Amino acid sequence: MSGYVDEPSSAQDLQLPAGDDSFGEPERAHKLVYRIHENQWERVETTVAVGRKMFAWGAHRGCILVQDKNDGQIHVIKKTFDADHPVENIYNDVKIEAIADLMAQCYNARGPKLQVTFVPCFIYILAQRPKQPAVRVEPLIFNHDKAKMRHIPDVSQEELDTLDAFELFTYQESEKTFIVCNPSRVGEFWTEPEFHSVEGQLGGSQNRGIKGLNVFLLRHQYNETCRKVGLANPSSLYVETVTRQVLHDSSHRHRQRHTFAHIQA
Repeated sequence: MSGYVDEPSSAQDLQLPAGDDSFGEPERAHKLVYRIHENQWERVETTVAVGRKMFAWGAHRGCILVQDKNDGQIHVIKKTFDADHPVENIYNDVKIEAIADLMAQCYNARGPKLQVTFVPCFIYILAQRPKQPAVRVEPLIFNHDKAKMRHIPDVSQEELDTLDAFELFTYQESEKTFIVCNPSRVGEFWTEPEFHSVEGQLGGSQNRGIKGLNVFLLRHQYNETCRKVGLANPSSLYVETVTRQVLHDSSHRHRQRHTFAHIQA
């Protein structure tokens, strides 16, 4: 489909704005970076100039250039087309990306043949605009269409083995409490992974909780890359997780019966 991209395809394919007249007037913004070790948002005051029009778009979001006037760096705002998109989803998505990045650093420390790198992202709050909208911001990547790793036609077996190993690593490194899985790839970067956890909160409805962990364990293909980075075969872990799901469902049904009995009393 002509014009349908969610990431820049190449410098030649895109009509990038050029010159100061392609950007709006400088405006105040709050830059928010999630610091995962402190579990808090770091806020920096800055000034930005936002591009006057989108230069690329996909089914759900468009890409707009933005220049940070403090350091001169040009980034990309990912603007959603959904006017009812909850702002908390933007914060959650950036948090999940930060968790994925930390997991990638820990995974890479084990010396795998292929390293894993996630797209760094942060949030701008455009302070001078009505309702002070929060927007996701990423680097400007000249490249390639974005696609889920397992859906890329020419993806190598080595990359798929790395993906399976990384996913299993996040599950074991988190002491079986969450999984970072099924990311997309854009260029050499991974981005926008799924996140499923025992508590089932971060990420809202996209977080499938223990059921999401079960799906991962059923699908996982243990391979030589997993073995080389010191990961245990998860076949026995699946039995443990299914047991946990059964106990969780049983507890949920018990609470429902208790609530129903209380209402009827």
